[in-house]
Amino acid sequence: MGYKFKENSFSKIAGSIWLLIALANLGLMIYMITGLTRGFGLMMSPIYLFTILVSGAISIFHFRITKVDYVRMDDTSLSIFKSLALPRKHIKLSKIEQGRMIGSKLILILNNEKEVEINTKQLTIKEFEKLKVRLQDYFMIS
Repeated sequence: MGYKFKENSFSKIAGSIWLLIALANLGLMIYMITGLTRGFGLMMSPIYLFTILVSGAISIFHFRITKVDYVRMDDTSLSIFKSLALPRKHIKLSKIEQGRMIGSKLILILNNEKEVEINTKQLTIKEFEKLKVRLQDYFMIS
């Protein structure tokens, strides 16, 4: 079962900024290719094209963040979204000893003394309550 990111204004602002960066680079690329700097513009166009594609993809990600699962859970494991550049953090439920609520974070304490945190601000209250109830079937949360 997946628990999606909640909608927040930061994601919309970040998406808008990345979209502006993509459009600004598109304008610069067009200007450099058609302007006085033909040779230099042609040489720089692959870099601008790469920047446009990356910032466009990041912009789309931020606008669609509410469609992404922050936490995924099945009968044997749990995975937590880290970032676009990093893979999800996978944890076997049998390796989690207990959970602790500290502020707005749920800290999962593993058998090997490592800690993994789930930021509850990324989930709606309803989604977090569903997740918490489901996790309490496997370990205690204090």
